[in-house]
Amino acid sequence: MGSQTLYRRHENTTTQTPAVAQLQLKSGEIWGSPGRWGVYPCVRAYFGQLASGQKGVEFATVIPHDPKYSSPWEAHWVHPYTSGVLLNSQGFAVIAAKIVKIV
Repeated sequence: MGSQTLYRRHENTTTQTPAVAQLQLKSGEIWGSPGRWGVYPCVRAYFGQLASGQKGVEFATVIPHDPKYSSPWEAHWVHPYTSGVLLNSQGFAVIAAKIVKIV
């Protein structure tokens, strides 16, 4: 996958469950929906590794996050504005990713 940056998503009861982590591992994809106030589907993740004791997934991707829509602590890939972000048939933004770790 070329040059990669490491990102993390924290486990939760809706968008990043253990079952979703297994689907991400099998598919090599991270999906995202529009945010609470957003209109455009968006993959969201934090920068870097999971903290000690934090549950979730760590992943790497060659698709650069979009600095225009990201913050210093959270990366965003917004469809249709971020190059390399696809839209699947269910309306989710999709980026290719390699799952590095599941906790």
